[in-house]
Amino acid sequence: MQYNGGRGGAGKGGDQLVPADGHMNGLDHSGRPMGKRLSELMFTDLYISHTGEVLIKGAMDDERPVKVADDFAIADLHDILQILLREQDRHDTGEFRVEYDNINYRVTVMEDIDETWFTLRRPMSEIPRLSKLGAFNAPIMRFMGWLGRQTSPGLVLIAGRTGHGKTTTAYSLLREYLKSYGDIAVTIEDPPEMRFKEGDFPFGKCFQLTLKPGQTFGQRLVQSLRMSPKYIFIGELRRGSDASEALRHAGSGHLILTTIHAGNVIEAVNSFIKLASSEGVSEGFVRDLFAQSISAIIHQEIQTVKSGSRFTKKLKLETLFFSAEDHAARSLIREGKTSQLNTLIAQQASLMANNEDPTDYLGKKAIANKDGRR
Repeated sequence: MQYNGGRGGAGKGGDQLVPADGHMNGLDHSGRPMGKRLSELMFTDLYISHTGEVLIKGAMDDERPVKVADDFAIADLHDILQILLREQDRHDTGEFRVEYDNINYRVTVMEDIDETWFTLRRPMSEIPRLSKLGAFNAPIMRFMGWLGRQTSPGLVLIAGRTGHGKTTTAYSLLREYLKSYGDIAVTIEDPPEMRFKEGDFPFGKCFQLTLKPGQTFGQRLVQSLRMSPKYIFIGELRRGSDASEALRHAGSGHLILTTIHAGNVIEAVNSFIKLASSEGVSEGFVRDLFAQSISAIIHQEIQTVKSGSRFTKKLKLETLFFSAEDHAARSLIREGKTSQLNTLIAQQASLMANNEDPTDYLGKKAIANKDGRR
């Protein structure tokens, strides 16, 4: 649902929303403006209780992971709270999307033991170029560019904790592929976190799909294949059947990107295999299929760095890349020896620090030159 709140408290359809104390939203008891509009605040997540208490996570100007907002920090708090309460009554899933002041928030309803809270995930205002994220060096860009041109590119797993930019990275990759190579892309999310702009890609198109009531990611993935996409992004996997469907189709001519909650690259491998084998599928079969299909694992963490009196956010990556010739790394996955992948992670990091391609430790120059052609 789309809303455009006004500075004086206009809510849905321009209705005036007046607090119980009779004062218009955005003014204190002396009639002075207070706080910023929600759209002017930069954060990753906002927590709003039914009673109006506000917690801010990932504030761009604060090193604390979470801070309590001042009473009048958000000028249009009353407006947004009324909208959230209204939308909660319309959705019984506990999750919905609200577009407010031209920003698309993903909302989750949480029933605490004391009261109900809304969690608002704030997307980036524009899907950034991959180079603008700050951690994707030239060797990574070359490898990912090469991967996007392959006839059977496989699975790209983007890992990290909640709120550390996994979806942003996935969308940035899709933007690069569609801008550089064109073709058809599909995103499957519930609900979508970001939006592509019409006309961004003169010879490509991204179709952004949501789940129908009762539908799983895996079922929507199978449906989307009728559109013959080259690139597919699946929102964070939570079901074993969804993970196994993603694996099954990653080796059939599609580049499939998906995200998973994990603390590092090896944990991402183990978590994905555990998830995909959690609904009756043999773990050995999943390991074999994962070893065949995996092309890249990117773990990322957003760190807060202090520079003088200011705080900035910095993206830190741990990566592991696979070429077709990388039989040793794939064998470690098949055999369940994933802890030994640490050696390869370190080798690849050392190569990339010298601007060499990450899979050159094989001695076969899997990526032969700087523009990524084999």
